[in-house]
Amino acid sequence: MSLPDPLGRITYATKMDEGLNLRRVTCALGVLLVIFEARPEVVINITALALKSGNAAILKGGKESIHTSSLLVKVVSQALSQTDIPPESIAYLTSREQVASLLKMTQSIDLVIPRGSNALVSSIQNSTKIPVMGHADGRCCAYVHSDADIAMARDVILDSKIDYPAACNALETLLVNEELVKDGRIKDIVAGLVEKKVELRCDEDIAKALKGVNGVVPATEEDVVTEFLDLRLYIRSVKTLDEAIVHTNTYSSHHTDTILTSSPELAEEFQRRVDSAGVYWNASTR
Repeated sequence: MSLPDPLGRITYATKMDEGLNLRRVTCALGVLLVIFEARPEVVINITALALKSGNAAILKGGKESIHTSSLLVKVVSQALSQTDIPPESIAYLTSREQVASLLKMTQSIDLVIPRGSNALVSSIQNSTKIPVMGHADGRCCAYVHSDADIAMARDVILDSKIDYPAACNALETLLVNEELVKDGRIKDIVAGLVEKKVELRCDEDIAKALKGVNGVVPATEEDVVTEFLDLRLYIRSVKTLDEAIVHTNTYSSHHTDTILTSSPELAEEFQRRVDSAGVYWNASTR
């Protein structure tokens, strides 16, 4: 709560004419309906963000964590009762029927935030006329160019995959320039993954180059579009930067992608052309 107050900040101002000034000022959204899946720590995350930004929130968690989430909301309510913030600012739902009713309340709910699988997000988007901030798959890609520092690339890829495999910005697809496959450097790139027992789902040429390496299995068509959320990784080779960009824009979820290269020019092109929220150069997707 020691962060600066985000409300009432002037983020843009201009004089349009004599006596006519335009200002853009930050304000609260209102009432948020946040629907999430199993993780109960989301209760605390959302509560803190909502209250800090002047919003009320109605929460609905997964049945797997209903007891923990309910207790956390009870603690929040007790804490708020000792402040000027009404304890009712944070509410918790326990049934799907309640959610179905709220999704019809276009005059009372200002924003719906589904946090979970693509199926959950799609279901919510198709069930309400309230604005929805959809967060779905995190199929993140990393492209290793032929001029990349191999030791650096190994470490970045390892962190991107194993730091927290279930996160939406964990690495799910590894693209490597075909030169790295032909000269055998691919083995050094995946060495850390092999040591950590990550299952490597490889296209044919990659599997051939990694013959005898533990954890290598043939890739399937589904692997290209799968968010694994565990210690599995899809790997394919590409001939050019253009091919890597096309694959990323076609199959990633436009969340977070990264390029590993020694060339500032190639990095800039990748960052300019990849259509994702976060595009990094020589940095972990995490």
